[in-house]
Amino acid sequence: MRPVLAYGARGAPVQQLQRLLGLKPDGLFGPGTRAAVQAYQRRLGVTPDGVVGPDTWAVLEGSIPETWAAASWGAARAPFVLRLPPGWQVTSGFGPRGTPPQDHGGIDLAGAGWETEPPLFLAPCAGEVVASNAGDPWGGGYGFWMLLREPGGLEFFAGHLSEVYVGDGRVQEGQPLGRFGNTGHSYGVHLHAETRRGGEAFDPESVLRVEDLLHGQRGAA
Repeated sequence: MRPVLAYGARGAPVQQLQRLLGLKPDGLFGPGTRAAVQAYQRRLGVTPDGVVGPDTWAVLEGSIPETWAAASWGAARAPFVLRLPPGWQVTSGFGPRGTPPQDHGGIDLAGAGWETEPPLFLAPCAGEVVASNAGDPWGGGYGFWMLLREPGGLEFFAGHLSEVYVGDGRVQEGQPLGRFGNTGHSYGVHLHAETRRGGEAFDPESVLRVEDLLHGQRGAA
């Protein structure tokens, strides 16, 4: 019988749980794992208490597709990994858009149900929050935003958040940093994601991967 797992648990059973959820199997039941469990429980229509008991184990182990680890969008090996609820879409790509065309420095991501239940923004890498804006809901048009730097020096910018949970400092991959929102110059709950090198935005497809929060299944393109 599988053990009951909850926040703070460690070891091989936690690694198995994380594999079934499509997460990095580090063996620590931390904030990212709890968020993934709660999202899965909401999908099942049960109380999202974040505790994995016999019933949750049974459903998990009986419903995992063969492609649980498949990349959904972007680079197969990427320094930045965004894990989003099922049904996400890339609603606007990198580069010129509109009439007359204007450069779009990142990609926009949105999904079904986000207006009523905005998802958590989980850290796409281990690294450092080098700048954030929690005091001005306009934020230069980006609303509440956050800039992370991974150990290799690449930066990830997240805009239009509804909440920012942390200030400057070190963070772990998968740590909840805020919640997606509709602040700034925005027309619906979404995430504006940019990747930057030396302060300049570039096409994120080579350094960013987007995955289904539950299984790594392909989202909508």
